[in-house]
Amino acid sequence: TIAACDMSTVRTNFKRGNTSSELLEEHITFMEAMTCKTTEPYLACAIMQRAEHTLWPPYKLKYFNSGKDRLEEYISSYPHEIEARYVRLLVQKESPSFLGYCDNISEDASYILDNLKKYKGKERFKEEMRKAAKENLN
Repeated sequence: TIAACDMSTVRTNFKRGNTSSELLEEHITFMEAMTCKTTEPYLACAIMQRAEHTLWPPYKLKYFNSGKDRLEEYISSYPHEIEARYVRLLVQKESPSFLGYCDNISEDASYILDNLKKYKGKERFKEEMRKAAKENLN
């Protein structure tokens, strides 16, 4: 059985990336089976990544927008969740400019740096968030 909230595995799979469609789908299935809300930003990102493994342009856009909408809805509901802001920062930083999904990079970077001391995660992960935020601060 899957742990109710195995965020360590979720983060590891997220960092590993979507090297293949099969690995990505395994990651999505793993997260969908979990019962905690904190996986939602990662799941939304994985749904967006499906676009990279799809040839048909309308489906590429469909997957991207579906994941983006999920991520934005989650952040609207939980605006103070730093890890969701971190995921959005990374997604927006890597999104192609023609998609226009880049409006929150500076805002998220500032939020992360301003609130990282309150985050109760592992130091190594906090340092990853700090580094990404500093690199994207305008």
